[in-house]
Amino acid sequence: MGRLLACKMQRAGLTPCLLFREGDRRELAQPLFDLEAESVLRLEAAGTPSLAPGTIEGLWVTTKAIDVLSALDSVLPALAESAPVILMHNGMGVLETLAERHPDLPPYSAITTDGAYLQPRPAGAE
Repeated sequence: MGRLLACKMQRAGLTPCLLFREGDRRELAQPLFDLEAESVLRLEAAGTPSLAPGTIEGLWVTTKAIDVLSALDSVLPALAESAPVILMHNGMGVLETLAERHPDLPPYSAITTDGAYLQPRPAGAE
């Protein structure tokens, strides 16, 4: 969902940046084919350790529910003070746990009926 959202944001003229855990960068470097616009998109990607404090002005967390809290914890130092945090995940109970851990962080919760399919790369393709 994060890549689908990033494609829509880029098409709207915004400059999204996908954040990744160490070891995931190669997959994020893969070009995205926007079938609606019939174009290929290349998105900026950054590792969470390389983020400077206060540089994230808005954050969409689009991981599986089990990974939301660790993903958010990894970028908290980089969040700007007034940055909105929007959670879009596939589970329940995350908002309650987040409110207990970080009462000063009011997250938004997003629901979607859209989906995305990540086609595997052919063997040997780089």
